[in-house]
Amino acid sequence: MTNGHALPTSLPTRCVQTLAMALLPIAGLLLLAIPAGAQTIVLLADDFSLPSYSSGSINGADSSTNPDDQSASTFAAIGVGGNPGDAAVVFHEHRVARDESQLPLNGDGSTFLQSILVDQSSPWTPTTDGGLAALEFRLDVQLLPPNGSAGVDEVYFIVQDENGGSAAGFEPITPASGWQTIVVSGLVGADFPGRNLLGSLPLSFGFGFISSGDVTSEDETLAIDVDNFVVRAVPAPEPESTLLVAAGVGTMTALARRRASARRSR
Repeated sequence: MTNGHALPTSLPTRCVQTLAMALLPIAGLLLLAIPAGAQTIVLLADDFSLPSYSSGSINGADSSTNPDDQSASTFAAIGVGGNPGDAAVVFHEHRVARDESQLPLNGDGSTFLQSILVDQSSPWTPTTDGGLAALEFRLDVQLLPPNGSAGVDEVYFIVQDENGGSAAGFEPITPASGWQTIVVSGLVGADFPGRNLLGSLPLSFGFGFISSGDVTSEDETLAIDVDNFVVRAVPAPEPESTLLVAAGVGTMTALARRRASARRSR
């Protein structure tokens, strides 16, 4: 207020107010284009009653950490002891090349092992099944406390297509009594280099573990029980909705400019 009167609204301020009013309908269009409350769809829900996984492993020799590292992982359905019902188990066998007489080992006993497990039963093709804006992974894990130095360091999650796979969402993991649930959410396409969450190639989803240890004295085997592997996604906006929003933005912006020009000519 100045001398008991309201200050006149400047022309730039009027334009801002006009644009703000004009853009209100666009907010409604955006709410239609983006799923309300980031609603998710289920891409995979595996209780390991009939697991169908491709598996692989990377050891220290693969990464030139220790040429004598012969560690390997295996995967098997165990059918009982799940959370609840059925479960599967990932074995990490930490071993190095040695003579039977070499206990303790006269050399490098360091080991590194990475398991890779990808479900093959439920591929998702974004161009036909729907594009994916963001992913959430959930996995129940039960670790047996290690008897020696080897231990599970991390769990991670995988998106794979016919050209290969990418991993993201690395989470530290420690032995605990009973089952624990690992949840990683908010992963987007940029987190999985080389994989297209909006493309035409079918996508498969998986998980893996990283473990390490020093097995100078004797080889060690780690058992990792797994159950209830669930992958959810926030759907990407449909192309029609995106075009609708773009058209609405263009129309309302032009209208706002016309109104502002009319005000200036008065």
